[in-house]
Amino acid sequence: MAENNKNPESFKARAARRSSMFQPEMKQRTASIFSYSNDGSQTGFKAVALGPKYMNTYKMSPDRKAVMREVRAVLEKSIRANFAGQKFQSASDEEIIKCSNDEIHLRLKGIVPKRYRFIVSMGLIEIADQDVSVASRMLSNTEHDSFVEFNLKEADFAVTATVFLIYLE
Repeated sequence: MAENNKNPESFKARAARRSSMFQPEMKQRTASIFSYSNDGSQTGFKAVALGPKYMNTYKMSPDRKAVMREVRAVLEKSIRANFAGQKFQSASDEEIIKCSNDEIHLRLKGIVPKRYRFIVSMGLIEIADQDVSVASRMLSNTEHDSFVEFNLKEADFAVTATVFLIYLE
């Protein structure tokens, strides 16, 4: 018991520690307010804790918009490299579609500005005398949100890829 009391941490040292990065140090974030009662007599000083001051990062519009020409070029280059000249049997392998989608994601991360998120949707369709319709609906802000699509048609299949760009504020 005597060993535990050799170097006890003082109350002041314990109180100075922050329990979280979101709890600011209160000794720097307090203000004194002199208060009065209703009859006009003074009641003394009160220590009032001020809330943490965080930087306002909300923006109504993006600093820069995505260059859709570059997004389409990435989409086209990736799809042509992965699917051009193939037959449906080899192109319908699940791994090729997944790898192509992942490749597009990785390339777009360097192009798409901050505060934008993107979704890549791909479809592979065998051409066998059938009618096919691909449609998509979403609620978007037409000033900032947009999409790009690319279709590649080969002899016996077609690939449709769409990239949706969504501004997050």
